[in-house]
Amino acid sequence: MRFAWRKYIQGPELSAVNDLSIFINPALSRLSSDIKASTDNMQSKPDPLRHSASRQTDIFITAILALLWIALILIVNPLGNFPLNDDWTYAKTVEKLVGHGEFYLCDWTGMSLVFQVLWGSLFCLPFGFSFVALRISTLVLGLVGILSVFWLLRRLRYPVSMALLGALMLGFNPNYFSLSFTFMTDVPFLAFCMLAVICFVNSLIGDSNRWAIIGTILSCLAILIREVAIVIVAAYGLAYLAKNGLGARKLLNAFFPAAAVLATLYTYQAILANTIGLPEMYNYKTRVIINLLTGGVLQALRALAIRMEQIAVYLGFFFLPFSILLLYHLFGSRNRSAARVVFVVWPLASLLIAVVLLALDPREPLSWNTFFNLGLGTPTLRDVGLLHLPHFPHVPRSAWTALVALSILNAGLLIATIAAEVWYLVTRSGRRALSAIEPPVAFALILCAIYVCLILLTGIFDRYMIFLIPFIVVLLFGRGIGLGGGGTRVPVCAAVAALLIFASFDVAATHDYLSWNRARWQALDYLTGQMAIPKNKIDGGYEFNGWNLYDSKKPIEYGGKKSWWWVDEDKYIVTFGTLAEYDSLTAFPYDRWLPPGEGQIYILNRADPDTVSVPVAID
Repeated sequence: MRFAWRKYIQGPELSAVNDLSIFINPALSRLSSDIKASTDNMQSKPDPLRHSASRQTDIFITAILALLWIALILIVNPLGNFPLNDDWTYAKTVEKLVGHGEFYLCDWTGMSLVFQVLWGSLFCLPFGFSFVALRISTLVLGLVGILSVFWLLRRLRYPVSMALLGALMLGFNPNYFSLSFTFMTDVPFLAFCMLAVICFVNSLIGDSNRWAIIGTILSCLAILIREVAIVIVAAYGLAYLAKNGLGARKLLNAFFPAAAVLATLYTYQAILANTIGLPEMYNYKTRVIINLLTGGVLQALRALAIRMEQIAVYLGFFFLPFSILLLYHLFGSRNRSAARVVFVVWPLASLLIAVVLLALDPREPLSWNTFFNLGLGTPTLRDVGLLHLPHFPHVPRSAWTALVALSILNAGLLIATIAAEVWYLVTRSGRRALSAIEPPVAFALILCAIYVCLILLTGIFDRYMIFLIPFIVVLLFGRGIGLGGGGTRVPVCAAVAALLIFASFDVAATHDYLSWNRARWQALDYLTGQMAIPKNKIDGGYEFNGWNLYDSKKPIEYGGKKSWWWVDEDKYIVTFGTLAEYDSLTAFPYDRWLPPGEGQIYILNRADPDTVSVPVAID
């Protein structure tokens, strides 16, 4: 602050004033600085009333999310004492532990699993083993995963509205929602990973060893579900070093969690190897990597390109609700250099994905494993699951092609937005230190990169992509484009509307998945009960034959005259529709919401068991 003394003082007094100003101006400058510093300090200190109101809002939103999750569960109806997808192999371990007090791993098990078994066993203790109890155990962790995303985004100080959108992005994801109604490992694994990530983010923001230790413990639990939890502690170590630099002490703090988690995994594996032995499928992913690396350079590059394209298309579809919000922030971004990165990368990435899809990938996009066309949950009956006969409702081909095209465009936009965030972090770190929010964003970026590299090597299922959703949300909310700052009512409402469409599809498709499975198992109970048909004479679908007839010594023949899932004789077969050379014994109806109506599960029998041929649909 400096006053223009000379404008008002003339004559002999001017010299005296000049001398006086030498002392006054520095004093006024110091006073001005003290006032500004005092104001800044007041602003930096949290307002207790505002903090209390914010905390109450977070608690209220947490309660709303919990009530919403419970309401959706009741609408879907999770009841039904039967396995779904691969969870029969994990349920066998729980059944053995609860019923006989023995720990056993089915040879079809390909992951560590033990902590999920213990978790599921807790829910079986009150009333004994049942698939319903196991399903409830996963639904509880499904809610934990959703709330963890909300808590993480609020810890990063994003607005409540955006944190809520981020949480719903995970909760209303079709794969996440449907898998929450199974005992598959994906949802429990992600829930414990998210809890660990929250702890590690607290550690990065506050330089707290206590939070790092808690995160390490949670990561140890996660790796006892699936080994890929190592990516959490590896990413934390690199993010810690990116923030704090190198040094002996810093290296120890960075990689102690990884060392502890690896020690936990190796100890568990050693115990298994020296007691019940490792399951036959335990090292399957290692064999996949070896086959990829030793199968020739061109073959490996082709496989990697296809897997990268599949990851991109699925993520593009999953993040369609955020597309309008992304575009709004892109065109309104104050960071013009980041926006330019998006406009350059977006069309190139979309074009590359489309070329790989059309030229190399033989699979129908967005149509395998958990998510397929107009349904959720793998249709594991022979006529649809293996022969791909049109016995299950499908959307028109033109509509499906349009959805794939939108997913490709949005995948390019996602890649471009993440590239802009990387550009922002790199250029900012070159100018000055990272702010408090940026180490967690760097953590999410490193974690996504490691995880994508890992599944590129090991192979993918569509359900593997749900792990990436919370961390991509963190990247999109970063400061490169500034999505986390919220938006005007129109783009936010558009995102909410798209999420509601996803939620409606999730509820209806998951309802149908459980509904036709109830009818399937009703048909199988009729065969094995009233008709007293031996189980080895039935092709009841993957889960039925796996649960009852799995034999690790029996070779699997894909594409054979019988289903590959351990079928001894297919005298009787359960299907969605009729097949040639099979007679229809009876049908069991089920309520279907997509499209509305009634579906049928058929029991077919082959009159001459010596005549085996590939069934043909009867239209």
